[in-house]
Amino acid sequence: MSSSPVGIRWGQGPFEFEEKFRAYTGAKFAISVNSCTAALHLALEAIGLKAGDEVLVPAITFTASAEVVCYFKAKPVFVDVDRDTMNINPQKIEKR
Repeated sequence: MSSSPVGIRWGQGPFEFEEKFRAYTGAKFAISVNSCTAALHLALEAIGLKAGDEVLVPAITFTASAEVVCYFKAKPVFVDVDRDTMNINPQKIEKR
C-alpha cells in the first residue's frame, strides 16, 4: 500500500491518520469514517439516541441528515434555515 503525499496511511493498517489527528487536537480519541452519514450515525450512537427521541434537522439538507435519525427509530424535526447562513435558524427552534 502506498502512502499519501503527507505520509499518512488511510484505510488499512496502522491508524496513523487518527493518531496524528488525535495528537494534533489534543483529543483523547479520534476515529475517521468514510462519510458524513457514518459520522452522524456514530455521533447519535455516542449520545445514546433512543426510539422516540426528537432530533432537530435543518429543513434544507442532504437526505441522510434525517434518514440516520430514522434509523434509530427517532423523529427528525425539520427547522427552517437562516437565509444567510443556511444553518438552522435559532429563532425557529422554539416553535418546533
